[in-house]
Amino acid sequence: GRVVAYVSPEGVITPSKQELQYLQAMREALLAGVTGAAALALVLGVLLSRGMSRKLSHLTTAVRAMHGGSLLQRVPVEGRDEVATLASAFNDMSEKLARTHEELHASHQTILAQAEQMRELSVRDALTKLHNRRHFDEHATTLFSHAVRHKRPLSVVIGDIDFFKRINDQFSHATG
Repeated sequence: GRVVAYVSPEGVITPSKQELQYLQAMREALLAGVTGAAALALVLGVLLSRGMSRKLSHLTTAVRAMHGGSLLQRVPVEGRDEVATLASAFNDMSEKLARTHEELHASHQTILAQAEQMRELSVRDALTKLHNRRHFDEHATTLFSHAVRHKRPLSVVIGDIDFFKRINDQFSHATG
């Protein structure tokens, strides 16, 4: 028994006072809803961006530290989002890179020690541990170059003991 809507075949609607109040209330409710949603979106955006910014700041700081030479870096893994996945992958990469770098450094030190040992073996007699002809040739070349460069005289005295093998055989290599 109540009238809830009017239909006008002419296309002209004349709303009643009650309908105008209803439309005004709807406008105000829509405006309040849109304003509240915008404010809520803004607050949530700020809160989420702060958290995201903090997480990315940890990653940025760790990357800069790696660039400075400190390869082993750990960043906190918070949550289950994409940044947490990235932080976890970064931690794994950092550990692997640091471990590989240490292994490479150890290998490099071994190679240097072996190279020095090989060089030493190449200039010393295995039995007497005295320097050999190769060592003499290297040092003679260096000394000659210095003498020429500084215009200084260079003297070389070489002594030879005939039948030195007899001394070694008779008195031992240590004596020889």
